[in-house]
Amino acid sequence: MLVTMGSDYFPRTAEGRASAWLLALYGFAVFGWITASVASFFVGRDQPTNETDETTSVTNEALLNELTRLRAAVLPTAPEDDEMP
Repeated sequence: MLVTMGSDYFPRTAEGRASAWLLALYGFAVFGWITASVASFFVGRDQPTNETDETTSVTNEALLNELTRLRAAVLPTAPEDDEMP
């Protein structure tokens, strides 16, 4: 595999190609890390959230209540096992 990075000059030996490939991989990784750091700054991922465990449990309880209500509404209209095709 040859990594030239947009140049007319490229390594010709196997060792040179391997080191160029590793150097390019390292460069892409560092660029990705810097990009992710800048993106997390703008998104605000590093800031602590205000949501507490109590809020989460209230939300989960509300979802469970709605699921129970929906099951109660669907079960009377469901066909019996022997009516299935």
